[in-house]
Amino acid sequence: MRYNLIIIFLLSQWLISLECHSQPEFSQYLISDQVHGTQSLFACDIDNDGDHDILGDAAEDNDVIFWRNEGEYPLQWTEIIVNGTFSGAGTVTGCDINGDGKMDILAGAKGGDEIAWWENSGGDTILWTKHTIRENYDFPHEVFGCDIDMDGDTDVLAASSLQNELTLWRNEGGTPIGWSEQTIATGFTQAKSVHAGDFNDDGLPDVVGASLLNNEISWWENGGGWPVQWTQHTVTTSFAGAHRVEAVDMDLDGLPDILAAGWYANQIAWWRNDGGNPVGWTKQVIASGFQRTCIAIPADLDEDGDIDVIGTSQDGDEVAWFRNNGGSPVNWQKFSIDPDFDRVWPVCAADFDGDADIDIAAASGHEGNNQFRWYRQTPENILSYPESAVYDPDSNRYLVSCQGTGSIVAIDAQGNQSVFASGFGVVIGLTISGDTLYAVCDNVVRGLLLRDATVVFEHAIPEAVKLNDIAAGTGTLLYVSDVLGDKIFRINVKSGTHEVMADDQLTGPNGILVEEEQNRLLVVSWRTNSPVQSVDLSTGAVSTVIQTTLSNCDGITKDSFGRYYISEWAQGTIQRFNSTFLLPSETIYTTTESPADIWYNPWLDEIAIPLCQGHRVDFLQVYPVGLEKKRMEIIDRLFPNPFFSDAILEIHLDKPGTVQADLFDLTGKLIQPICRKPFPAGTHRIPFSGKNLKEGIYMVDVSIVDPDTPDMILSKEVINVIKTLSPL
Repeated sequence: MRYNLIIIFLLSQWLISLECHSQPEFSQYLISDQVHGTQSLFACDIDNDGDHDILGDAAEDNDVIFWRNEGEYPLQWTEIIVNGTFSGAGTVTGCDINGDGKMDILAGAKGGDEIAWWENSGGDTILWTKHTIRENYDFPHEVFGCDIDMDGDTDVLAASSLQNELTLWRNEGGTPIGWSEQTIATGFTQAKSVHAGDFNDDGLPDVVGASLLNNEISWWENGGGWPVQWTQHTVTTSFAGAHRVEAVDMDLDGLPDILAAGWYANQIAWWRNDGGNPVGWTKQVIASGFQRTCIAIPADLDEDGDIDVIGTSQDGDEVAWFRNNGGSPVNWQKFSIDPDFDRVWPVCAADFDGDADIDIAAASGHEGNNQFRWYRQTPENILSYPESAVYDPDSNRYLVSCQGTGSIVAIDAQGNQSVFASGFGVVIGLTISGDTLYAVCDNVVRGLLLRDATVVFEHAIPEAVKLNDIAAGTGTLLYVSDVLGDKIFRINVKSGTHEVMADDQLTGPNGILVEEEQNRLLVVSWRTNSPVQSVDLSTGAVSTVIQTTLSNCDGITKDSFGRYYISEWAQGTIQRFNSTFLLPSETIYTTTESPADIWYNPWLDEIAIPLCQGHRVDFLQVYPVGLEKKRMEIIDRLFPNPFFSDAILEIHLDKPGTVQADLFDLTGKLIQPICRKPFPAGTHRIPFSGKNLKEGIYMVDVSIVDPDTPDMILSKEVINVIKTLSPL
């Protein structure tokens, strides 16, 4: 890499040392751009698979919607229309209405003036049965499920924006469930919100509501019995355009407080429950000038043990969160999550990706851009000028070298980062051989055990000017480029010796790739119009494979289809060449963040791209034609497994296809091709020999390719196999 950046690296380390803590950061993803007028979102596990799904609506499409969390990485969502004729669907929540242990759906139709629930059948494909609770309930703006009478089942609350009422439906049980209706409040002009909480700590759920035109927040004390005896208590009549309320213990004193959004007040505020009889309330503003505040919900986003707040500003087109910094009164600090989300309205929060922190979902409301987005809370980024990335399949993680901190960072399958090893000065190239990670640390090559980072090899090359990339050959051989010394060194790990392998015709050799099946080392260089050069592994002779117009090339890699990829800084691109390096190359990736030493991951069919000046690693899928991330199932077996000498690969094809099978070692290096042959539909046995392989674990990469469209993969799978040195 460029070594005049070292001063910047040191400055970066100094700045990092000044940070006392990190703030959550969010990455934005689009779930849908075809939901019209979403007004309600609710996160819950609808299908009982252990992750959080999302319920929502599309008022202008009359849809009640379930977005199923498919649990992949990156996260995928499947949209399921539960009901497409629920006129003006505008409020949706999840609760177990019939007590069968499955999450049902409760919703209100603003246009159809209806309250209904959908019974969840369970199973892999949920069947939804609609049950109407009440018709002719004028413009229900919010529904809420809670066991108000404490009899063990879920009752239903609703706020009617045109009847100006808060209403309770008592769940009477039975099949079908019977409902008894009770009006809690009348004259509550444009009632917008209703929730429940035990405000006076008497063991009975009370009710809290918001009236837009009364500028009012009130709560109704639950006196028990049936009909329930309700006593109204006014909290405020000066919160302009009271639009949303939640009962939540904001100060963690054991008493529920009230969190509220004021549409005309342009505020988020909370009222502290001071206890007493009658209950006293103290208002504190969380946010002012938050234009047309629609909603505010609680969540501990920064995992510091207190309650933060997420809010949406419809006229401000903004999703933001407000950090609870403690103190009395609480000090609140605003952080914008998305400052450009047209007419955003509903928001919900949950750990959608299963990485133990809170993510956020939000949607555009009436006359918005019809989008539904989710914001993944990005794990703390400790990458500093990353240079090289390799994949450790046994631990399902990437290992990334960081020039800025002299550390090697591990990135797990959920994107979480941790320090694998540190204290190496400037660490650059990485490669894996067997159970060891080899790293270029200045002009020293170190070997670290993958299991615990113990340093088991250390070899200095004092005559080198600036070592850069490293690649592993067969057995105990390593190859290292000297970008400023114009050399390639070969290291014998077993003997602890090194030699100059090549220095003729090399200028700025940077990225290297071992191709032992062709007895060569490919080299790209940090210079103008870099050629792709070949170094003969036996003689060290250098020849030109192709002269390119690419400049300041950093990395070179090869995928399982024999295509080559080169990263170059001059234009900030990744170029793809075919297996014979015929021009022109194809630009498949462009960046302004300096793509460094790229590496192809055969397990995931992706290229890891360390972005040196972006302080991150990007991942590029390289399926020839858009194969889905969730690969299609193919029935294949290799037997015997473990095997001693010869083995048989059994493939079953549902339709004709070309079988491409290759044997790789665990570093992703191609050991030998197994098959390149078209087959008809049916079951086929493909023999191959492993007589000359050393003992160890390998992988067979099997792809079924469309015989008429060679670039179209129909299915793909990787099989781990074990080679033994004695007959079974």
